[in-house]
Amino acid sequence: MSLYQDFNDTVVREYGEGFPLLMPRWGYVVSAFVLFLIGFFGFFLNLMVILLMFKDRQLWTPLNIILFNLVCSDFSVSVLGNPLTLISALFHRWVFGHTMCVLYGFFMALLGITSITTLTVISFERYLMVTRPLSSRHLTSKGAALSVIFIWIYSLALTMPPLLGWGNYVNEAANIR
Repeated sequence: MSLYQDFNDTVVREYGEGFPLLMPRWGYVVSAFVLFLIGFFGFFLNLMVILLMFKDRQLWTPLNIILFNLVCSDFSVSVLGNPLTLISALFHRWVFGHTMCVLYGFFMALLGITSITTLTVISFERYLMVTRPLSSRHLTSKGAALSVIFIWIYSLALTMPPLLGWGNYVNEAANIR
């Protein structure tokens, strides 16, 4: 929280007390509505995939194991991230205090990097299948599980430093995280 280092968790400032609005008030309402749609569909559609995967064990192919990682990461964003950001958009500022700011920043960075890295692994696997269709190297369930473990370790390595004092999580441009 670079600009507001002395900001106390128990103090909630109103607009005009050091938190300038960086977009029109209606922009925050539109942002909240879009966040609601993303969160609503992200929650229910990813939940549907999770339930379907657990219902039908035949769907647990090596590639689907990696896709399941993406679904879980995106589902977590819709559960952990969207409600907090939506509420902040409605209040035109972050209202959850410094501790939640840091936790939110950590988890959203972790889940975002996990999703992007998962997409990268899927893209690389598809690339290998297209460019080397006759190759004997195929993704196995063990290889998929190791890929998922690597994805999470890599994501944690990139997002843990601010929690350990190297850098910090700060307000986003519109002060809604």
